[in-house]
Amino acid sequence: MGPYDPRRPKLRNPGFLSLGKILGGVGPKFKGLKSPRVMRLDSGDINPPSWKWTMFPGKDAVLALLGILLSSTFHFAYFLSDSEHISPDSPSYLEPAISMLKGKGFVGSNGLPETMRTPGYPLFLAVCMALGMGVREIVILQHTLAAILAGGVYYLARRLGASRGFALLACLLYGIDFPSLHGANRILTEIVFTTILFPLIWIVLTWTKKEGAVRPFGAAVVGVLGGLSALVRPISLFYIVPLSVALWVSGERRRILNLLIVTVAFAISPIMWALRNQEQAGVFTLSSITGETLLFWRAAGVLAIKEKGEFDANRALQAERLREIAAERVAANGLAERPSLTHAKKAEIYSQVAKEILLAHPWETLLLTVRGAAVTLLGGGGAGISALTGLPRSLSRFLGAIYGSMCFLFFLLGIRMLWRENPHASIFLAMTVAYFVLMPAGGEASPRFRVPIVPCYAVCISIGLGKAMLLASEKLRSLRGVHVPEP
Repeated sequence: MGPYDPRRPKLRNPGFLSLGKILGGVGPKFKGLKSPRVMRLDSGDINPPSWKWTMFPGKDAVLALLGILLSSTFHFAYFLSDSEHISPDSPSYLEPAISMLKGKGFVGSNGLPETMRTPGYPLFLAVCMALGMGVREIVILQHTLAAILAGGVYYLARRLGASRGFALLACLLYGIDFPSLHGANRILTEIVFTTILFPLIWIVLTWTKKEGAVRPFGAAVVGVLGGLSALVRPISLFYIVPLSVALWVSGERRRILNLLIVTVAFAISPIMWALRNQEQAGVFTLSSITGETLLFWRAAGVLAIKEKGEFDANRALQAERLREIAAERVAANGLAERPSLTHAKKAEIYSQVAKEILLAHPWETLLLTVRGAAVTLLGGGGAGISALTGLPRSLSRFLGAIYGSMCFLFFLLGIRMLWRENPHASIFLAMTVAYFVLMPAGGEASPRFRVPIVPCYAVCISIGLGKAMLLASEKLRSLRGVHVPEP
């Protein structure tokens, strides 16, 4: 201890067995082991915190476990309340998985090479089924993975500067996100994709904190995880751009080398699968679903965006009309008569027709993108409110939109606050959210497409909410301190 300082508070030593004695700060029982309070006093801190249970070194672990338990409660309550686990897209993942188990390779129900779906999620399903798991058991596994991620959400919030209370709030926001609950309860890619994406984001945010130099091994791990995520959901194929920006602004040495490592490691898996598709289907593409999405969802949505009436119904009518146009274009190219015409070949024609429509309607394309981004970020809460409260769907949808709008405002405030503390992390998180919101922002937009960014989104919301409460408390204190003279 240094020289005597009259400002330094004295440690009290009550006669009974105190918490200080248990932790070793007072008394000879654990000599040499100092409590957190004693260490603060030794460092000259004249305002040490009072003894509370929060002084335990393992407090973060306890709260992270509490976050996992909270998330587990919501997930398994939803699992017990909804027994429907098959969505319209589920068979397109189950059929290739069953084909692989039967030794037929990665083929669809028609026996042709499967090019619409990438192999990541069907391979996950095949492994689970090989272990004797059915659809119900796979869904339970997905709920478990999603609940465990809540612990990662807590620690991510703490690393970005959130207090323990608001880090736990981030877990709560993550746990009650209805699209995440719905996605975990269906045979869909969202939870597996998020499980791969989260550690990638964690590593990149570690780079932004500059806690150590960016190492080539870490760059390779990020690249491999990014490439694997593209095999689960092709939407992440161009996520290499935000990763490269984060690496470039965060690295201080060997930027070009690390950027090259990330790019090569990221590209290996998608290129290998694209070569497989070229060999078996004649088209070099990661997934042929891109052409179908562009034509029947994006282009059809552009044509329907200004029509009167319900958008979804108008888009469906436009999609049928475009299907006829695409069939005529396929026939004009001499492909209609081929019995073994693959989906990848037809998707090339679909992409050509879609690009012509999108380029001819730039304003409608922009409107569709804005609408799709709003659906992805702000939607989804109404269905959960209706299911939990029994309120009418129209009122629940309105309340869900208000909740989503408030979350978005707090997200923006959290990004702004992060900009002051760690601008590189703020840029990366903003780019990540924008990427996964804008990429599917078309007629196909759905609240479930935000599931991969919900962990980051919830963390930023909790940081923004903490900042808002801090500003509000400062405003109240200032108002209380104002002296109003008597007239």
